[in-house]
Amino acid sequence: MGVKTLHNTIHSLQLFHSYLSNLKQFVKLENVESGLVDISNGVPQGSVLGPLLLIMYTNDLPKSSAFYTVLYADDTYLCLSHKNLDNLQHMVNVELIVDNWLRSNKLSLNYSKSTFMLTKSLKRIAIYRKLVRSK
Repeated sequence: MGVKTLHNTIHSLQLFHSYLSNLKQFVKLENVESGLVDISNGVPQGSVLGPLLLIMYTNDLPKSSAFYTVLYADDTYLCLSHKNLDNLQHMVNVELIVDNWLRSNKLSLNYSKSTFMLTKSLKRIAIYRKLVRSK
């Protein structure tokens, strides 16, 4: 790494540090404002760099479990599949160690905004219906 590259890297890190340091927030409801409160974690709401920083921050989530993972903005899609329902349930329970990744990164899963879905392929449903009719 050359001196110029190192200088640019250090400058970039200093820029991020200053951007994320000494953050404060307040709440305004109608004409009433709260006092300023220090923010120890996070990114300023509505900031231009917020989405980029989120992508950088969550980039390693897909590698943290066997879930097929899709990240889109601040939404995450986790998927597992198996032919056997009992095995699938066991796999999901084991793979929910993704919660460990969340906690270690000071994040949490918002269960009230989470949806759990069990689906079957149409081909299997069609075969099942055919078997039921033939009995």
